[in-house]
Amino acid sequence: MTMKAKSLLCSHCSGPLSYLALFCNYCRTPLVWDYEPELLPGTPYLSVDFRRDPVPGYETGGLPCVRKGEGALLDCTPNASWSGQMSAQVRNGSVELVATCMDKNGGCGVSARVHSIDKAQCGYALHVRPAYHSFQLERRLWSSEEVQVQVLRAWETNFVVAPVGQVNRIELRFADSILEVFINGRSLARVIDAHLGFGKVGWRVTGYSQPTQVHLHSLALRRVG
Repeated sequence: MTMKAKSLLCSHCSGPLSYLALFCNYCRTPLVWDYEPELLPGTPYLSVDFRRDPVPGYETGGLPCVRKGEGALLDCTPNASWSGQMSAQVRNGSVELVATCMDKNGGCGVSARVHSIDKAQCGYALHVRPAYHSFQLERRLWSSEEVQVQVLRAWETNFVVAPVGQVNRIELRFADSILEVFINGRSLARVIDAHLGFGKVGWRVTGYSQPTQVHLHSLALRRVG
């Protein structure tokens, strides 16, 4: 197998492959996966600077927002989550949110491959809770009436996650069936999941047991190399 232009290619017929496939769908050559493709950040595709740009999805979210010098400060009510997405739909890419949770009751993160059908949505969600230096990756299906969650990587503590009051750079890279979690430049988890193929990327914030504030600084979508 070779990896070229962000695609996995069969070394026998150059047909496109899915990661960990048993054989090539085109020439039927058996495949042996003796390496893990590396997901490298590529060139920027879209970016949002919350110091001056609108918050994607904010106009429909009903979440109080105050423009501060370093970005957008969101007031979050307890036991609720909010999210917004950029307009572009992609299969392979990297989404990175730079944000600060102001106290222990706040969480933030990113979403990828979000797809909407009528009033229902599905997508991957990476949650970070700085108060506990922890993160979780999940696949979600939700509507106004019901939420279904499949945990891909359960809550895990890692002190690479910056504490409350400090900036975290939260990144999810995705290509084919590979999802890789990066926080503050460090790779913390890699998961294989092929359920969702493409969609939008965006930001997420969560309020837990008490009212809280989350400061959004920037959001970026990049290609992967």
